[in-house]
Amino acid sequence: ADVPSQSTLQSILSEIRRRAAMLEDAGAPVGVIAIDHLGLIQKPNTRDNEASRVGYITSAFKGLAKRMDCCVMLLSQLNRGVENREDKRPNLSDLRDSGAIEQDADVVMFPYRPEYYLRKAEPSETDAAARFEWETELDRWSGLAEVRVAKNRSGPEGMATVVCDIACNHFADLARGENFL
Repeated sequence: ADVPSQSTLQSILSEIRRRAAMLEDAGAPVGVIAIDHLGLIQKPNTRDNEASRVGYITSAFKGLAKRMDCCVMLLSQLNRGVENREDKRPNLSDLRDSGAIEQDADVVMFPYRPEYYLRKAEPSETDAAARFEWETELDRWSGLAEVRVAKNRSGPEGMATVVCDIACNHFADLARGENFL
């Protein structure tokens, strides 16, 4: 359900609880709540620094997940540092105000699309060898993404290659074609 952007945390939490209660009353228990995204939520009476604000918000959503016995998926923007590195794969340190996010999150996952960065690095038409290597790598990653589990309190960390239809924001298990995210 859409909540107006720049809403306060308390109004968002109240609206989520209200809508979840309606769903449960209708016999459809809530399994996952997705928040898109952390940066649009305001803490009431905020005079704190950004890290403190983020910590307050992540802590509130962790509490909500426990109270409602469901998963809360909280999307967050990366800082721009990733764009300045050779390897563009995101790390925990790339999360904005990552200390609070890392502390409260049970699982942190990063999607990464090599195809996106490969298309930006297209070599010159005159360099046949580089062009062939680029096209081969582009074909290899076309329609695929990596999902890295960078933190997992209840299990292993690691990487999975998944099918990615970016036009539909759809990810699926590569081996079985089942929905992934």
